[in-house]
Amino acid sequence: MVIPRKLLNVFSKTGGSYSAEGIYSENETQTTIYASVQPTTPDDLQILPEGRRQNKSYKLFTSSNLKDLQSQNPDQLEIDGERFEVIKVEKWSNNIINHYAAIVTRLEDQPIPDTNGGGYYGS
Repeated sequence: MVIPRKLLNVFSKTGGSYSAEGIYSENETQTTIYASVQPTTPDDLQILPEGRRQNKSYKLFTSSNLKDLQSQNPDQLEIDGERFEVIKVEKWSNNIINHYAAIVTRLEDQPIPDTNGGGYYGS
């Protein structure tokens, strides 16, 4: 059986700098990974911080290591036009197909895509 994988954009924070006006802006790099995007289980939701359990979430399986909340700047991914933050990453080593399992949650304060006719709700 072949597990379908999606090509996803990954956004990583790489520090930042101050403008002449004293405004700080973060630098962000973009890469791509392949991942199997699966629904989260009730057990997966228990791993999430309490304030994020109601947010849309997925479990990803990928050969790429991602930065999670334990790092200072967790990676963000784009799934179906929405931004998600990496909450937890676990390495799975079974000596057959080594990979990473990651739990991601949708970032708040972004418009919700309108799946009926294009555009966004709340924008």
